[in-house]
Amino acid sequence: YAFAVLMGYYYSKVHFGISNSFKDKAMILLAPVIVHTIFDWLLFSISITPALAGILFIIFIIFVIRMHKYANARIKEHLPN
Repeated sequence: YAFAVLMGYYYSKVHFGISNSFKDKAMILLAPVIVHTIFDWLLFSISITPALAGILFIIFIIFVIRMHKYANARIKEHLPN
C-alpha cells in the first residue's frame, strides 16, 4: 500500500499537469523501487542480527507512515488545481 502511494503521488502530479519535470517522471518509478528495495533488504538480510533488523524495520515503518501522511497532504494541496 505504501509503495503505491509513493507511485501514485508522482503519477498524479504528472498526469494532472501539476508538474512536468523529468525528476517527477523519474520518481514515478524510482521512489517505490527504492523504498521496496530497502524493505526487502531488511526482510532478507542475513548479515545483521534479528534485534538490529527489528529496530531498522520499526524505523522503516515510521518512515513509510510519515511519507504516507506527507503524500496525502501534498495531494490535498494540489486538488483545487
